[in-house]
Amino acid sequence: NTFQNASSNDVSSNGNKDQQSSILSSEPTTCLLSTYLQSITHIRMIILAQARSIWFLLPRFCYTLFSPMFKMEEQTMIPIRAVARLACCSARPNSPLAMLQQRPSHNTSTTTVASSRSDKEEDVNKDMLDEAITLLFAGQDTSAATLSWTLHLLSLHPLIQHKLHQEILLHALENHDDTTTSSTSSRYISKKAASNMRYLDAVIKESMRLYPVAPFVVRMLEHDISIPPQSSSKHHPPTNKHTKLPKNSLVCIWIHALHHNPKLWKDPDRFLPERWLQSDHDLSSSSAAADATNDNDVGGSVPNGAYMPFATGPRNCLGQPIANIVLRVMLARILSDIEVLDPNLLRLKTTKQDAATNTNTAKVRDNMDDNDVHRFKKDMQAGFTVLPVGGVDLFVRKRSVEER
Repeated sequence: NTFQNASSNDVSSNGNKDQQSSILSSEPTTCLLSTYLQSITHIRMIILAQARSIWFLLPRFCYTLFSPMFKMEEQTMIPIRAVARLACCSARPNSPLAMLQQRPSHNTSTTTVASSRSDKEEDVNKDMLDEAITLLFAGQDTSAATLSWTLHLLSLHPLIQHKLHQEILLHALENHDDTTTSSTSSRYISKKAASNMRYLDAVIKESMRLYPVAPFVVRMLEHDISIPPQSSSKHHPPTNKHTKLPKNSLVCIWIHALHHNPKLWKDPDRFLPERWLQSDHDLSSSSAAADATNDNDVGGSVPNGAYMPFATGPRNCLGQPIANIVLRVMLARILSDIEVLDPNLLRLKTTKQDAATNTNTAKVRDNMDDNDVHRFKKDMQAGFTVLPVGGVDLFVRKRSVEER
């Protein structure tokens, strides 16, 4: 709603209109994209700050008239609106944005446009602009955050990464067209190939379990509900009373806590993709990869309702199908060419190997102890989506031709 309100004020001043028009007409696309990404990061913090301030409780006009935060919001929204307009004006026929623009509610011929200018770039309905901003933001921000967390986890677990690479390599070779060239750079990971990678699916699901980018959802109850008494714990003594929630109450479901509930998950804080596999079937013949799946006690079915990174029910995330495809194809394509390593873990591994060499002890394992891995896990940064604090630092090694 905050995003849509900000977009609706898009013609609040002639200065903003002129500045936005200048961005559309003169700024190169690459520069606009860079500015857009910076603005997306900034607007996330503005939305969070506004939601936690007194302005959130006051009427909207108080915020627009008296808050300096609103001026920051308007400046930040300029490149965001510019990209949204560009997307609407260049939408391909029969694409989601093009089809949406044909609806009476979003058609410029039946409703007020976002500007009085008649040129094509300005001829965008306000509701259409809101939809485009939301789709573009939700489509890139959440997927980028999930991919960052997944690469971070894989950098801390080299054996799991190795096993995943073996599966990707196997399917890439099966789908490779030998009539073109043997270079890996010419290959692409198709939707069909990615959907057949069981371990890739397990890795992404486990990453979204540990770090759901939307840590909670809020719903309004359509009718009264009664929650039965829960079993006792050290924090909650036993009780026979039901908890009653009245109709029209706002209920927050804390997805992050649900995904880490020890009553529902075995070893809830560990990164264990094997928990998503229905059997111990080894997807790779590599002994190193097999060593990563020695946790035979991890398997088993996931309890119903215990996993909901995209929420659930009729109002779950509409972008779930495309997000699943994008994440799998992108991760498979990245790991087919490079290996990601955590710099802190790499330094620790080198130190331990040097110590082992000097004392003639056994070779240090590729995977560090759980305590070592836990030390280097990134903390979560609260925002519009959950991101790693300070971003993710990775040491990237390009794979050799033999590895690819």
